Amino acid sequence: TDDDAYSRLIQLHRVDALADPKGAYALATANDTRPGMVLIDIGGNRQLESVVRMIQWVQTAFKDDRPRLILVKSEALENELSTAIQSSHTDDNNDRSIPFVTEEGTITNGQNWFNSLSASPSFAEDDEGNKILTKQQLLSRYSHPKKVPLVLSPKGEPICRYHNYHPDGCTKFNKSKSTSTSSQDDGLQCHYDHEHCHWCQAA
Repeated sequence: TDDDAYSRLIQLHRVDALADPKGAYALATANDTRPGMVLIDIGGNRQLESVVRMIQWVQTAFKDDRPRLILVKSEALENELSTAIQSSHTDDNNDRSIPFVTEEGTITNGQNWFNSLSASPSFAEDDEGNKILTKQQLLSRYSHPKKVPLVLSPKGEPICRYHNYHPDGCTKFNKSKSTSTSSQDDGLQCHYDHEHCHWCQAA
């Protein structure tokens, strides 16, 4: 049927590539395929940091076989580009990190500009390409721990979201550390992983 042909041609998955980059990569490369085109629309007024990190993830995750085209819809990134172009009137025009838009709409020095943007301190990463977050930044990313996507630790165990994203941490885990919990109180224990970071899965 037409529906069967459509499902074989296009597969839809619900995943947060910023919160679960490994899971998103696994879905994007299922059946040993690589995306030829990537469309990024994570909210027209989404903060610049999220947009830059999403583009970084695409370019890094598929660095050995980059998509031929990455389409981005972002007011924040457009505003940043406009600011950089305006600054070129006073700065050194020989700077290869300064972008310029041609009459055809092509952005010259675009990748160099993006590299300089992503290299700024506000987008700092560790040696494995993970965004370095403060505890407050981590807590502020989600309004409630239950809204955070479930992520498995390297051991295959679900990582406790309350332990990572609630200001008071995981109360069940904290109580189990301070008191002796009997087997009869099994319902009061948290059986999720409290050893690994939910954001980067590091111990």
